[in-house]
Amino acid sequence: MDRFGARGDSNSAQGPDDGGETGHSSGFTASNEHGTQAAGDTAAEAEPLLGPEPDLSQTSPPDTAGIDVTAGVHFDGTSVPSSGFGGVESEPDVVPSHAPDAAASEVHSAQQPEPDAQRLDASPTPTSAPWASAAIKVGSVSGGKVIGMMLVNNGVVPLDQVPLSQAHLSRALDTHASPKEFDSLVDMVRHQTRIVVLDIEENAGRTAHAEALAARLAGLRATRDRLTAALPYGAQSTKSFDTTAIDSDAAGQGSTGWPQPQTVASMDLPASYSATPLAGGQHAAAPDAFEGRLVGAQETVFDVARLLFGGSPYFVADRLPMVRDRVWLLEIPADEDGFQVDKTFGDCLSTLDRLLAERQGRLIILTRPDHWRRIGGSASAHWRSARELLAGVGPAAVARAQLTGRMPGIDVNGWLQDRDIERMVEQSNTVGVVELTEKILAAEQTPPHLLPSDSTSPDTAKVPLDAQTLLTRRIAMVVNSRGLWRRQLLDWHRDPSRTAFERDFQLAAAALTGLSVTHVYHGATLLNGAFGGRGVVDPKGQDAPGVIAMLDAVSGELVADDRIRFPRPGWAESILEYFWVDRPLARGKFLDWLAKAPASQAGDPLETVSDEQRRAAARRITRFALGWAARHQRETPLAKLASAWSQSSRPMWQELVEVLSTVACADGADPAEVGRDDGPLVVHQRYVHQLLLDWAKKPHLAPVVLQICAGPFAKLHTSKALVRLKHAGGHNDAEVLPLLEQVIVRLWQESSARTSLVNEIAGWCDTAKHSISGSGAFACLAAITDTAQSPVARPADADDDGATPDDVGDSARGRGVALLRQTGDYTPDRAVLARCWSVHLDVAREASSALVALWLDAAISDPTQRQDVLDVLRLAVRGNTAENRETRDVVRGVTRKWSTGVPQRNALYQDLSAALDTDIQQNAQSRRYDGGGS
Repeated sequence: MDRFGARGDSNSAQGPDDGGETGHSSGFTASNEHGTQAAGDTAAEAEPLLGPEPDLSQTSPPDTAGIDVTAGVHFDGTSVPSSGFGGVESEPDVVPSHAPDAAASEVHSAQQPEPDAQRLDASPTPTSAPWASAAIKVGSVSGGKVIGMMLVNNGVVPLDQVPLSQAHLSRALDTHASPKEFDSLVDMVRHQTRIVVLDIEENAGRTAHAEALAARLAGLRATRDRLTAALPYGAQSTKSFDTTAIDSDAAGQGSTGWPQPQTVASMDLPASYSATPLAGGQHAAAPDAFEGRLVGAQETVFDVARLLFGGSPYFVADRLPMVRDRVWLLEIPADEDGFQVDKTFGDCLSTLDRLLAERQGRLIILTRPDHWRRIGGSASAHWRSARELLAGVGPAAVARAQLTGRMPGIDVNGWLQDRDIERMVEQSNTVGVVELTEKILAAEQTPPHLLPSDSTSPDTAKVPLDAQTLLTRRIAMVVNSRGLWRRQLLDWHRDPSRTAFERDFQLAAAALTGLSVTHVYHGATLLNGAFGGRGVVDPKGQDAPGVIAMLDAVSGELVADDRIRFPRPGWAESILEYFWVDRPLARGKFLDWLAKAPASQAGDPLETVSDEQRRAAARRITRFALGWAARHQRETPLAKLASAWSQSSRPMWQELVEVLSTVACADGADPAEVGRDDGPLVVHQRYVHQLLLDWAKKPHLAPVVLQICAGPFAKLHTSKALVRLKHAGGHNDAEVLPLLEQVIVRLWQESSARTSLVNEIAGWCDTAKHSISGSGAFACLAAITDTAQSPVARPADADDDGATPDDVGDSARGRGVALLRQTGDYTPDRAVLARCWSVHLDVAREASSALVALWLDAAISDPTQRQDVLDVLRLAVRGNTAENRETRDVVRGVTRKWSTGVPQRNALYQDLSAALDTDIQQNAQSRRYDGGGS
């Protein structure tokens, strides 16, 4: 197999993927025929997720040296549903995000035969392919372990995937603005091609098109189309127009709500079919050339999942998960500083097309036009561009789809035919339209008594309003909100009677929404004092205006729990925007106050603020700062908060990290899934990704980046996490080493990221100013082992004289070093590992003793790694410098103490010591030779 997985033939045995997905994999069978289902497939549909337990004695399992092999699929006792994946919102996490994750789960044996040889020896079972569940562990020198399960198929671990629920796809379809040719595209992907390319610019509806297409292939229909279409499985019609009801399953409750798979005739495409040219150099299959098309019959129902690209520039086709009847959404990572998808990506498409044919799957590729021209290779009828078919969707159509999809009963014509709204829509891109529709929906849900009586007054109406008057006032509210209420705020500030304390109270109330009015009032006095001048007041006594007077002055109102609310939508954000523009010389003092305000104490024990309230205020402040930074492309407020909170309030700093992580990892096509508060920020995801790259290069902000990369970001955007780690991890800051270790362990889980990860750490080790980071990072990586047995718990200076051979065998049986294991895309480079060891031994000589002992244990417990351990340690201390001599003595001394009293260990010590002595003799001869020659 070459590096793209473009092998000339396919694996005859098909099996499950990584166990985190359920899919329609029950009844998944082995097949030797291209594009056909094996006999017994229908009967096997009633079997559990992976079918009956395979007879491992009759199959050719993957090499599992150093791994405990057990039958079954489980994650710490969590049961896996037996059919349908719609209820699984994401793959189960093996461990919480704060702990190291299971790492070395895929195992290649150096003696493993080539896949072709395996097939000759294996006897395919009628129900499933060779498989094994491997118990895996991550250990560290400081102790601790993590146990998990991962399926391994023929030595190749599938790419990570994120399933999309029916509720998610239904929302995507309901809010999708379909172009005229969309039905033709659905028909083409279902019947004429297995791979379709959406080479469309970002923020132009690319993800929305992809998810709507996948939803149609999954058998779903938009709400507006259900009147003339058959209801999906589990749906119940109602008498209300445009309010077709789906049972609780469709909302993501209970079971999956997916249409149940039907036994239908094969939908596979023939191996070759005639093609006719299309515009743009693409080709389409002639309709009469497709022999397997079903007309008027039950179509195949697919399920849907995102396929994560991984961290390698190369895409290995054989890592496509072995699941049938699935639509994969694959987004090609954008080019970044230090990462580019290889230009030969298109070479693997033929292999992907063949694998999809075997599994009756479909693949939707998301990329940019210029990107696809560089990596897509030559045009083919088997993978076609859909860019031209999806063209012609204007902003008005996007707005209409968003409004009717999210609020079916809305007077959409009344809104979109208003001249002001129409102008704003036409002047917006897709992101701008989505933001505008958010404001329209907020205005629609504003109670009539909170609507202003006209566009400039907050007074409420005294009599019931007719529908047209209500609409007019709601439109005025959106227009003013879109304009940040600039005219209204200007009139407010121009009032001759306006005082400085009123302005400060308004600003504090806007910034500290969510805290009690007492805390806001106290914050206003602190802000007033920070600004100085005649406006300084004493909050005690009755000299200054009180809360009620202040609320009246700033057009606010008091609600439950003594909170302040502004009836006008977007009013608080507009207040902050107005101040930032109006008072440029006061920005620094305001930011200093803003960073301290949530944590300040009002001084009254009866008005204490809980930690949760402070965290809520920190989240709100972070959201405003992020939105402002994205709109103005200036990170100053956000960076100021991150720096201040990292020193003064760790909980508030953590809230900032959580908001940024939520936006960085959110699904841009469905902001509703991240919550009402964070949803509007999802449109700024690209900005957040760039922000994280910029912050990774700044030592005081790098911890934010590392914390985010230690979470879901590493899995969802592996290549981006690697690039950011390159900068954030190289600042030689010992205080961030724990965060750095979390990121490294997280990234090691992705096989395609391992080579890049090791090379990056080696680069740190090779640079003096990064050697501390390099040493710590390497120690973390070198401590990862691939067995459920925990390392021997003992101090580095402990005496093992009392150990017996049986004790050693019991504690270290099967443990191998993950860095020395060839897995997936990773092949160990002993020279690179020796360079890292050399730096680690020099920088952390005392701490390195335990790591040396761990590798020596691996050499005993896993004989296949014995020579590698000896060679790497020998290379690490080879040389004639003072540092080489000192580290060589360290390695020899640790090995001698480790081996005392245990014959098996002593034999290893003798071999290593002899090799070191040989190097010393060679160094001496080399010196004599050099001296004589000179």
